[in-house]
Order: sequence, then structure tokens, then C-alpha cells
Amino acid sequence: MFSWDQTAFVEILGVIPVVTDEFGTDYSFKVTRPSVTLTIGINEDVGDCSVLLHCSSNDSPIFRAVYLHSPGARVVRDKRGYFIEIGAPGSFSGSYDSLQPLHHGLRIWVEPDVFVETFGGA
Repeated sequence: MFSWDQTAFVEILGVIPVVTDEFGTDYSFKVTRPSVTLTIGINEDVGDCSVLLHCSSNDSPIFRAVYLHSPGARVVRDKRGYFIEIGAPGSFSGSYDSLQPLHHGLRIWVEPDVFVETFGGA
């Protein structure tokens, strides 16, 4: 089971997700800026996560990351502001509670601009 706080995602991203239940409970968050669109997809039941970045001038994503069986995600604040941290598979041993640090994964900022970075090692 994927560990996360849906309300915190809505607050940080500033959008309400589209929720479907065709393959379990799927959430899709879409954040649009003038030149880029960020889409975060989460399957809450199995922990599959995808992060896509599209430029307005290109149909193909300029960045794509897919994590199957992620332990969870959390909202973190540092000197750059609030961001979302999504754990890669194997980034945490045992039951993840969203409070303990993840060893590797993705960090996503949407303010002041959309920015995605990987962290840790595999």
C-alpha cells in the first residue's frame, strides 16, 4: 500500500486530482504553467507512480519517470520551499510512514517554477 497524504499534495500542487478506479484507485494531478505541464500519476493500491513533463510545443514528454511499487511520497520543506518527494522502489525497507527519509527517488517543486530532480543512489 502506497503511503501519502492526498490533502498535502492538493495544497502543494494547487490542483484537485482526477480519480479513477479502473485498475485500483488512480490519482492524476496536472499542473500547467505557461511553457510546461507536469503530470503526476499515482496508483494508491500498488504504489505505481509516474511523473511526466511536457513542453507546450511538443507532444512527447521531455521528462518521464515511472516507479513501480513505490513505498510512498511525502511533502517536505527546505530552504527552497515545499516539495514532493516520491520514493523509488527499494528506497525504504519495511513499512514506510511518510516521516522517515527516503534513500532515493524524485523531488518535485511547482513554485516558483516546475522543477524535478532525482536524489540518492540506487
